Amino acid sequence: MKLLLTISFLISSTVLLGQNSDSSTIKRYVVGDRIVECNNCRTDFCGNLINSAGDTVALNTRPLNSKDKPIYLTKNNVLLSTDKAKKATEIKNVNSLTVIKCNNGKQAFGDIAKNGIIIVELTRDVADAVTLNEYISIKLNNPVSDRSNIYINELLTTDKNMKVSKSDFIKVHYDKTTDSYNLMTE
Repeated sequence: MKLLLTISFLISSTVLLGQNSDSSTIKRYVVGDRIVECNNCRTDFCGNLINSAGDTVALNTRPLNSKDKPIYLTKNNVLLSTDKAKKATEIKNVNSLTVIKCNNGKQAFGDIAKNGIIIVELTRDVADAVTLNEYISIKLNNPVSDRSNIYINELLTTDKNMKVSKSDFIKVHYDKTTDSYNLMTE
């Protein structure tokens, strides 16, 4: 009987206090050092949390458990895998790092800047760099059409001059239905 009263109290208090027991539309976002819950929110290109009315709720957020990673490029426009970028910093092969985020990144790099771009100035240039099309052709042993879309970490790139080191390990996935390639730097 006591259990039945407790359950009925919880149900009635949820209804009376207006709490919604369905949390399927509530998403959690990391804001600084805290977690914010928001119903029907989205993030814009700069990571600002926007509610359904269009109001900015918080700045510089990311979804909880987000797998969004920045893209590493050398000063000479060579794409680096995350592992190669980390190894370069470990062996002190870096002169400087520049972080580009938000609208500055979007203007310079387009969609691939959504999760941030880190420009790495290396003490020694990457000697075996080839264009994205050449890299994909080498990895898949098949020429790339000029009409094919190329994505980096699922973000569209339009920079046909970007390069990749032939010795770097960047996975390439081909989607036949959309005739597109996705380079994964992780």
